[in-house]
Amino acid sequence: MNFKSLAKDTVLFTVPSLLGRGIALISIPIYTRVLSPKDYGLFDLIIVFASLINLTVAFEVSQAVARFYTVEKDTYNKKKYSSTALWFTVFCYTVFFCFCFSYRLHIANFIFQEPGYHELFAWGLVYVWLNGIYLLVQNQFRWDFKSDKFALTSIIFSLVSTGSGIYLAYVLDLGLLGFLFGLISGVLVSLLLSLYFLRESFELIFDFHILIKMLKFSVPLVPSGIAVFVMSYTDRMMISSLMRLEDLGIYSISFRLSSVVGLAMVGFQMAITPLIYAHYESQDTPKNLAKIFSYFLLCALLILFSISALSQVIIVFITTPEYHIAYETVPFLVFSVIISQMYIFAPGINIRKKTGYVLLATLSAAVCNFLLNFSLIPLLGLIGAAIATLFSSLVLLGVYLYFGQKLYPIPYRVFRIMISISLVISSLVLCDWLSGDASVDWYVFTTIFISLCLVLPKILDIKVYGYVSEFFKDRKVI
Repeated sequence: MNFKSLAKDTVLFTVPSLLGRGIALISIPIYTRVLSPKDYGLFDLIIVFASLINLTVAFEVSQAVARFYTVEKDTYNKKKYSSTALWFTVFCYTVFFCFCFSYRLHIANFIFQEPGYHELFAWGLVYVWLNGIYLLVQNQFRWDFKSDKFALTSIIFSLVSTGSGIYLAYVLDLGLLGFLFGLISGVLVSLLLSLYFLRESFELIFDFHILIKMLKFSVPLVPSGIAVFVMSYTDRMMISSLMRLEDLGIYSISFRLSSVVGLAMVGFQMAITPLIYAHYESQDTPKNLAKIFSYFLLCALLILFSISALSQVIIVFITTPEYHIAYETVPFLVFSVIISQMYIFAPGINIRKKTGYVLLATLSAAVCNFLLNFSLIPLLGLIGAAIATLFSSLVLLGVYLYFGQKLYPIPYRVFRIMISISLVISSLVLCDWLSGDASVDWYVFTTIFISLCLVLPKILDIKVYGYVSEFFKDRKVI
């Protein structure tokens, strides 16, 4: 496994996500001043609906491309995989769009639980159609190891969607529709540009036998994809059902802030996945993955502490008073986001093509999430939903690790990992206790954060600062 290539790809995959999530975070003050909590809840339901469709309509064929495309040596056969997947995806999303548009009134009433939003739903369908095709095309950059083009098109999407959305919603006073039009504009521009960059990867080719081969791999992933959806979005669906759309809007703001922690993992995930498939037979790969995980965990834990400790300060600063209560759920959601993405470091299930275990893992987590949300939301409200989400993420990771380690063992240093996580949780409790009634004591926060930066690398046995020093010495900076 080439660490220089991994480092380059990680940076290029992380930068657009960093920019996109940064822009999303910066734009929260505009969202919360243009949209009421109820409007924000409606907007979030559209995103939830789009996420479900992305997991099901094209039968997860993009996952099959990842599995077969990267190991195929013949250039023409590689194009067969990518092109067949593209045209199949276009067909599936077009059929879905036509069906839902025909019954938009009934489907909109079912999703939003209130009449009068069928026009909003119709435009949401346009976004879902374009975004489904765009996601498959974007993934092709990963399979072709074109991280620079991925970064460019992703950044353009973030800038166009956010910029046009703010202009339409805030300046032209289109409100919720304005933000939705912004998403449509961003995905359309980025899709066309991505297709141009990938013109050598896609052709007017459709191979039915290739499609059957890919679907045999990907169709078993669809139930697990639905289970992932249930696990990921049950909290919001249950809030909209058991509470109010206004509560969903508040919860969505805290979730958006919490998702920033994904910056610590999205680059790792996008860069590591194709490299694992390409090098899993190497004897050094398990040891290298364990080493990479230690660096990943260091970044994730420092971000967990920072966002959780400063959640009240951030929420009060970037939102209006009607959203301020959102800070209470942030620590639980941040931890949940980290745990739910750690499955990439248990690749044995996918490497050995045991997709049935994926279904078991996600189904177990989905059932856990549903039962806990149903039980805890009436008792604890939004905090109950956040706790349920955290525990379901733990269940998902536990099943993945149990079977993944049996199929493809990786020498993780479990004791050091548990000590590191416990230290960060204890530091959060200590920071909150020492801060007293204040939202945060900056002296206490700074002291604890610096201490964690010094102690965690030693516990995880990684040489962060030595590499940083060598980096600058090589460039004659020091």
